[in-house]
Amino acid sequence: MVVTVGIGVHAYTLTKLIYIFFWGVCQKNVRTYI
Repeated sequence: MVVTVGIGVHAYTLTKLIYIFFWGVCQKNVRTYI
């Protein structure tokens, strides 16, 4: 149970970071989101 939640949180965080990164690239202002 704990392991599953840990993987879920990690996957969510990674997905969020990737989304923000690509959004920043599209806006050509990545530093604002880091």
